[in-house]
Amino acid sequence: MPWGTGQALTSAVLGGAAPLWPVVAPSGGDDSTGINTTIATFGGAYLKPGSTYIVNAGITMGAGQFLVGPPTAKISYTGSGDCVRQFAVSTAAVGPPRYGGILGGLVIDGSGAGAGAAGVHTGDIFQLEYDCCVQNFTGAGSIGAWFDNNYTWTEQLMGVIRANNCTTHVVFDHSADVSGSSTGSFDRLLLTVLLVTRGAGNGVVWQNGAMCFDGELGIYGNDSYGSVLHYVLTLTGQDTGGFSRYLNSILNIGVELLNPGSGVQPGTIKFGTAGSNLIVGCRGIIDFAAHVAFASASGQVNSFQFEGPIFGDTLLFRTQGGTFPFNAGSGLVNGGNISTVNDVITVNPSGNLTAMIMPKWVAGMGNPVRVTVINRSAVNSITMDVQATSNVAGGASVVIAPNTAITFWWDFFAALWYPAA
Repeated sequence: MPWGTGQALTSAVLGGAAPLWPVVAPSGGDDSTGINTTIATFGGAYLKPGSTYIVNAGITMGAGQFLVGPPTAKISYTGSGDCVRQFAVSTAAVGPPRYGGILGGLVIDGSGAGAGAAGVHTGDIFQLEYDCCVQNFTGAGSIGAWFDNNYTWTEQLMGVIRANNCTTHVVFDHSADVSGSSTGSFDRLLLTVLLVTRGAGNGVVWQNGAMCFDGELGIYGNDSYGSVLHYVLTLTGQDTGGFSRYLNSILNIGVELLNPGSGVQPGTIKFGTAGSNLIVGCRGIIDFAAHVAFASASGQVNSFQFEGPIFGDTLLFRTQGGTFPFNAGSGLVNGGNISTVNDVITVNPSGNLTAMIMPKWVAGMGNPVRVTVINRSAVNSITMDVQATSNVAGGASVVIAPNTAITFWWDFFAALWYPAA
C-alpha cells in the first residue's frame, strides 16, 4: 500500500481505482458519528465529491488513519472545539507512531463554528501528510490549522495547507507537555501554506517553543488590511526546551498586500523576543513588495540571519558575501544585549553604554564564532558588564572606545567571548 502519497490515496475520489476505504454519504444531520465510525473501523474514510457534511461533535483520528476528500467535498463545522483532532498518545522512549492525515484538498469550513474552534488540530505523529483547505474560522481564539505537540513530536510533516479568512491561519505549537517528554520539534517539515487572509489575522505563527531544523516552509498568498495588527509570520514564546525558532532551513515567502481600503496595515515578520525567537541559518527568497507596502518587521534585533534576496522590508537584512552585518544604530540601552547572531554589529550610541552583554554562542544555532562590534559614535563608549554576566573575558575592563571596533572570538572551552588583541 503506497502510504504517505496523497495522489495514490485520493485516486478513488478523483477518479481511478476502487476506494481503499468506504465512502461516507452525508446524512443530513450531524455526520460526526458516521465519519468517526468509518475511520475507527477501516482506518480511513472518503467523502463524496460535491457533498457537504455537517460536523458538530468533531472527528477524532489516530496514527495511520486518513480522511480523504476532493476540493468539492466540504465539512461544515458547527462546534466550538476541534473539528478534526488527530494525535497519538506515546512517550519519547517509544517515539511517535507514523503516518496519517487529510488528503485530496478537502475543505473544512468554520463559518458556523464557535469561538476557540480549530479546523484541524493535529500532532504527535511522525510523517503526517496534510492536503486540505481550512477557512472562515473567525471566532475569538480560532485557528485554521493547528499543529501541536503534547506527547512527543511531529517531525517530517509534509503537505499543503490552504488557509483562508481565519483569526489565526496556521499555528505550530507545543501547547502542553502531557506526557512529560514532549518537545516543540517540527524538524524536517516540507510544507506549503497558501494564504488568503482577508485581513482576519496572523498568517503563520510559531509559539510556545515550537521549532524546526532542516525544514522547507513556503508561505504564499494575499493579505489585506484588518481590524487589528497582524503579521504574515510570527515567532513568539518558549517552552522548557527553548524559544520558538526556525533554523538552518529553507524559507520562501511571497505574500502580496492588497489595496488598503480601511483598517490596520499588517506587518511582515514579528519576533516576540529579540535575540531569542529566531530565524537563523536560513536561505530562500522573501518578497513582500508585490503591491501595497507592509509595515516593517517587529522585534527583529538579533533574531534574523537569512541568505537570499529580500524585498519589501528594509529592516530585514540579508547575508551577503559570507558576512552578516546588522546596524543596531542608537537602539541599544544600558545592560542590553549586543547581537552574537550577526558577524558585524554597528552601534551609534547616543550616550555612554555600560553593563553590556554578549549572549553566549549556542551550538546548532548557526551563530558566528567571531563577532566584530563597531562603535560609530565620535564621543560615546561601550563598556561590558562583569565577565560572569557579559560572557566577555575581562568583563567591565573591555571598553569599545569612540570611533573604534573590537573583534571578539568565541572560546568553546571557556564559554566566553575574547576580545582580539
